Amino acid sequence: MRKLRVSLIALTCFSSNGIAQDIDVSLGGGWPFFLVPTVSTKYDDVELYLNYKLGLDDGFTLGAQKQYENHVVGIFLGAVGARDAEYSCEDELTCLLLGWR
Repeated sequence: MRKLRVSLIALTCFSSNGIAQDIDVSLGGGWPFFLVPTVSTKYDDVELYLNYKLGLDDGFTLGAQKQYENHVVGIFLGAVGARDAEYSCEDELTCLLLGWR
């Protein structure tokens, strides 16, 4: 019981401003990643984001970006492209639909 009281007091003393921030969720896609869900938030005019890329290869990206007038400057850590871009088709229909040759 003592640990619970100490934990509750610590939580009330060290409240975070990050709790009040808006969290945005978006969904995108492209090549080689077909589905890219992204979670982002703004903190002091800096957009922080995390996304997971799912497709021919998969990976994650963690980054931050800030807009200066018409330009955006940012950094990220994570997946950029597919590790193995050479894929073979098992049948001609799959190759035709996906555009692989």
